[in-house]
Amino acid sequence: MRTPVLLAFCLAASASLAQTAPTPQPELPKDPRALLELAHERYDFLNDPQLKPWHLKATYQLYDDKGNAGEQGVFEFWWASPKVYRVSWTRPSASLSEWHAEDGTIRRSSSGAALLPADLRLRKALLSPIPGSIDPQKIKLTWIESTLGATKYPCVALSPIMNGEAGPVYAVGPTYCFSPDAPALVFATGPDGALTGYRQIAKVQQKFLAREIHASYAKLPTLSATVDEIGGIAPTDAALVPATDAKLFETPKMEVPARIAAGMLIKKVEPIYPVGAKATGKSGMVVVRATIGKDGNILNPVAVVSNDYSFSVAAVEAVKHWKYKPYLLNGEPVEVLTMIYVYFGR
Repeated sequence: MRTPVLLAFCLAASASLAQTAPTPQPELPKDPRALLELAHERYDFLNDPQLKPWHLKATYQLYDDKGNAGEQGVFEFWWASPKVYRVSWTRPSASLSEWHAEDGTIRRSSSGAALLPADLRLRKALLSPIPGSIDPQKIKLTWIESTLGATKYPCVALSPIMNGEAGPVYAVGPTYCFSPDAPALVFATGPDGALTGYRQIAKVQQKFLAREIHASYAKLPTLSATVDEIGGIAPTDAALVPATDAKLFETPKMEVPARIAAGMLIKKVEPIYPVGAKATGKSGMVVVRATIGKDGNILNPVAVVSNDYSFSVAAVEAVKHWKYKPYLLNGEPVEVLTMIYVYFGR
């Protein structure tokens, strides 16, 4: 986190924030849990019943593992209540719309390829960038202060507790850094080293929303996004009605251990070794969380652990083409969750 590229990035982000930051508030708490809880409340656009129905539209740009501009897309979010909302991604090679209903059901309509980790990260970056409930038995929170130029940024670092001891700060957990005078997120690092900057902070229904998102890894851009529209909607807005081709999405209730799922694998597509990592001899492992469908195909693969963003993209792209024997429960195929381990350079 103390590299020259991060320093330059943070200074640029703070300069932008200074132009649009919310009204200064009393001194921020130095207790890491209190600071994170305060920030989570200011950024949670999913679960606050006091919000009025609203809509957000953003355009975004994806980049490949060399930092070259790839596809452009549109992300939209319609919210009527904590249970009733819609989220959608649309770009040339992939689209997904997801409708959440009052009764807890989810319907989906999709086309083209599976979404990439960067697509999914955009939703989190805009609507819930700060984690909520954190188990103190599993995660240690550390309050730190980063001095960049003449500005000191309060930060909270998360590190997992294993065998009763927490790992070193910055090693494997994310870190969230805020404006000195408000719980407005300036930048955050992910467990895989990815860096996300939040600029042009606006106030929406007493909450903070970054109108610009810039994500990078190893000095290369991975995602940029700009919020183009924010406005109110009626609770009965037509966009909240599922499309006629939307199918009921059944959330898997059973998780199959990775070793058992490995024995069910009948088709494996090897990942493409990222050029940059291969050239430097870098190795690593990616843990992909995915659903094995009733037909044995992979659904919704997402990289949850990785030491390299390019490995994450390559692993997800490969895993979505894997095929398994359907998992049977009482003789009937059912969807199940599992973890898939993908190795590079081993």
